[in-house]
Amino acid sequence: MIKEVPDPDGVFNLDADGRVRTANLAQVPSLFDENAAEAAVRLKENCGGRVVAICCGPPEAERTVRYAMAIGADESVLVVDSDRAWDSLGAASILAAAVTSIEADSGTLRVRRMCEGGEDLFSCTPPLLLTVSSEANRPRYPSVMKVMAAKKKPIQRWKASELDAAAPIASATLLGRYTAAAPGNCELISGDTPDALAAGLLSQLREKRVI
Repeated sequence: MIKEVPDPDGVFNLDADGRVRTANLAQVPSLFDENAAEAAVRLKENCGGRVVAICCGPPEAERTVRYAMAIGADESVLVVDSDRAWDSLGAASILAAAVTSIEADSGTLRVRRMCEGGEDLFSCTPPLLLTVSSEANRPRYPSVMKVMAAKKKPIQRWKASELDAAAPIASATLLGRYTAAAPGNCELISGDTPDALAAGLLSQLREKRVI
């Protein structure tokens, strides 16, 4: 699964309701999903199989699934429903229905998960959901030829209303936003020399029983 998000390097502005204005922001593939797509392609290159990129979004999200095909995905699915504004829970329900609609070979996967002090090793049976962190790999840059080839590949377009999704989920309602107060107390330590500054700092730390 690959998601289209506002460019994190863009300039974000809020409207009167406190919502982020996305109309003028460039849309790009999620950086984390780029890592996931790269991991899937490498798995295919090393072990065989096929990679299907699935995106849930507006018709313009076609550019995101074509990016996935440019780096090595074999097929792509774009789930479109222009009449619905999905929240995270609604989108997850639609994506789950889309994934179960795709035929996949059975088998066993051995998955390594980094943890403090080493790695965890799991033996898993599909279907399953794996998340990929940015430390897993460095996504490749697709060549111009592969980008051009991806533009010619067909994209499966599914309507969310036609998927066998779970019962309709009510959209979340935003009741309000606020910024929590973060009172702080800053005290400057005076001193003419580094030794005097260090002595003043130590004195303050001892007084507050930090050391």
